[in-house]
Amino acid sequence: MKINQTGRSMIEMLGVLAIIGVLSAAGLAGYSKAMAKHKMNRTINQMVQIVNNVHTAFANSQDGSTPYTVLMGEDGMRKAVALNIFPDEMVFDRNIPTVLNLYKGKVSIVSEDGSDFEIIFEDLPKEVSIAIGTIDWGIDDASGLQEVEINDGEENGGEDTGD
Repeated sequence: MKINQTGRSMIEMLGVLAIIGVLSAAGLAGYSKAMAKHKMNRTINQMVQIVNNVHTAFANSQDGSTPYTVLMGEDGMRKAVALNIFPDEMVFDRNIPTVLNLYKGKVSIVSEDGSDFEIIFEDLPKEVSIAIGTIDWGIDDASGLQEVEINDGEENGGEDTGD
């Protein structure tokens, strides 16, 4: 007597599903790493764009010794937003003003005496803080940028790079 069997057994199907599950998990892990790296690169590009926009906005300043006086005081952020110093995707409210990075941390730009400026990014992951801290920003008296402060949201104040 001949038995003609067609189809697959339950064990074969479970084996195939297990292989698909392992491959999916590996793909998801790779995708997560790629997205994290993309987010970090976008954050760095935003910071570079802010620095370039500040330099462009104040390149033809009348007073060469204090070109960043517009950024001084409580109204400095409002003026920085009005001058389009920040990329549009970072500005969530132009009236208050509220500027956030991709990690939902506050971003601010300040000048103490008008001769230089500081960019403050809050709540960045340590990997992003390290990447930003190791960039050659050209921090000197000629660039105007004196400090890049990175606050990772911890109580100890995060990391601080610069002069």
